[in-house]
Formats: sequence, C-alpha cells, structure tokens
Amino acid sequence: MSHEVETMAYAGELPWHGLGARVDEDVSVKKMLEAAGLNWRVSKLPLQTELPSGEMMTIQNKFALVRDTDDRFFSVCSEAWTPLQPEDTIGFMREYVEAGGAKLETAGSLRGGRTVWGLAKLDHSFSVKKDDVVEGYLLITSPMEVGRSTQVRTTTVRVVCANTLAMAESASEFHYSQNHLTEFDVSAAKEKIGEAHEHLVQAEKRFKTIAKLKLSIEDAIREVIVPVI
Repeated sequence: MSHEVETMAYAGELPWHGLGARVDEDVSVKKMLEAAGLNWRVSKLPLQTELPSGEMMTIQNKFALVRDTDDRFFSVCSEAWTPLQPEDTIGFMREYVEAGGAKLETAGSLRGGRTVWGLAKLDHSFSVKKDDVVEGYLLITSPMEVGRSTQVRTTTVRVVCANTLAMAESASEFHYSQNHLTEFDVSAAKEKIGEAHEHLVQAEKRFKTIAKLKLSIEDAIREVIVPVI
C-alpha cells in the first residue's frame, strides 16, 4: 500500500499512487540506487542494558540492526544473521541490466526501510490477443527483519487480462528464497532465475493455448493450472 512506501524511484509511467522520483528508462543500477533513496547501509551493533548498579552489560549474541544514516532501529538479530545491504540487493540486477536483458523499473524501501525491493522488466514480452500484452519481470525483496527471507522471483504482469489467464500465470512463477543466516548466495539465485526466459516461453505457449479455447474458470484450473503444481 502507498502509505508503506518510504522512498522509491521509477522509470516509465507514474505509479498509481503518484509517489517516487522519476528516472530515465535506461537508468544504471548506481543511479537507481541514488534516486530510490537506497544509498544507505545497516550495521549490527552490540546490544547492551543498564544494570541496577548503573554498569552497562553487553547481551551475548544479540545485536541491534540499525540504519547508519539516521540510526533507525530495525530488528534484534544474532551474530549469525547477515543483512543484505540495499546496494547488494539492487546490485543483484546489475548483470541482467548491463547485458541488455532487463531494464530497471522500480526500486525503493517499504515500512520505514524494513523491506528493500527492486523490479526489472525482462526483455521478453508477448501478446495473447490484440491489446492483451504480457510483460516479464524480475523482482527481488530483501527484509531488514529477523524471521523473513530474501526472495528473488520472476513474475508476469498482464496489461489487459482475463481471470483464467491470470490464474494460470500465478501458478507458474520461478523463485529463490534464502534466509539471512549465511551470506546471500548470488550464484544459486542466478542459477534459479536463469530459467526466467524459458518460463516466459512456456507461459506464452500456455496463455495462447487457453486463449484459443472457451474455458470456464473451473476448466482452466483443472486443465492448465493443476497439472503444473
């Protein structure tokens, strides 16, 4: 929801909520990071408490996750918890953007910085029918809270969509999820998301097949969605 947006930048059309700084459609990762207000880092600071005697005691294996620019507190974490910095979150898109296979579309932070996201449009789209366009996207979300995982996924957005096709689409996303107890495994994420274009090729075939048929929602679920689950 719009009230949860802290900062963001966008390329192309103005978002429905009218928020964010506009950038060129060929924006670089670095420029997007700056425009989206994500040029900050978080640090793990030792957690302390004041004893009745007035002395300060450090709590073992407990740290405060704090944003460096304004000392905003995000979460209490353990020594093993490893944050993914905003620079690295958006930087995950760099290889795709620089290779010409994607263009950054939006990036920003939600809930006071507790979630950082980046969205890139993949260089793959197709039309099911006239004025019915499917666009492919790569989305990464990284939380600054214990108990939530970094996720990278491909997704599709239909400019004009029918319910049956939207259902088929929602059942066919590729995604990679990793907790914060180890360094973010870029190679593993890229290997999984490397299937994005193949996913879109298969989605195109599936959507066009459905479009040729006169299926009810129930038929679409039974014939198309259920077999791929």
